[in-house]
Amino acid sequence: SFLFLFSAGCDQKTTGKKGPAIPAFTEKNAATMAQITYCSNPQEKLNTYLPQWKIVWNPKAINGNYAFAATDGNTWAIAIRGSVIDFSWDAFSNWIYHDFNIANQKKWIYADSTNDAYISEGAYEAFENMEKMKDSATGKSLWEFISTAVKDESKIVLTGHSLGGKLASVYA
Repeated sequence: SFLFLFSAGCDQKTTGKKGPAIPAFTEKNAATMAQITYCSNPQEKLNTYLPQWKIVWNPKAINGNYAFAATDGNTWAIAIRGSVIDFSWDAFSNWIYHDFNIANQKKWIYADSTNDAYISEGAYEAFENMEKMKDSATGKSLWEFISTAVKDESKIVLTGHSLGGKLASVYA
């Protein structure tokens, strides 16, 4: 199992402003959030294990892909679920279409530095599923939510397990 953690900014301890120190977002927090993405009620589990965090973007899963966004008021986290492990269409979709679909490559149009960037077709399809997800309360996509809610100086952490780790790096 792999965990991908991406954090914008260098100083994990403070905001750079005068005032009390902000606790760092730790690898343990990232792993806990990645694990919570598999739960049917992620806010309930956050309340138990990371009570300072509140889910602020929570869509329905699409073809087994699922993510949520949460904040502690200072840092934003996007937690992305890995492959579903049960006997279901979602699990089949994750494993066959997203995890193992690596032979075919798709042009990655979001690369800043090159026109020759490619990702696996499976990662591309799972990314597109993430783009289709809409928050249950607001109807906003993840990108719409981030663009309006997260300020430029805020820290954003992306985390996920397995397929979720792959999608965290793709989404970052």
